[in-house]
Amino acid sequence: MTRAETDGTGGTKNWGRLRTAFSLWRRVITDLVVVGLWVVVLTLLFLSTGWPRWLYYTLLLVGVVSYTQFTRK
Repeated sequence: MTRAETDGTGGTKNWGRLRTAFSLWRRVITDLVVVGLWVVVLTLLFLSTGWPRWLYYTLLLVGVVSYTQFTRK
């Protein structure tokens, strides 16, 4: 065993926690960017075409639900 694993300070454990926290934040930011881009694309599409609002909300919901189902672990 290395000194970091046995000295009681949790040096190795701290790196694991840091990696876990970074991974979580990277996932959250990625999700925000993807969903944000979906909203922007739909908004611009519907503003330029004048399609019905109910279709906008339906596609918005279907897109977000599909993304969450696709990326679920």
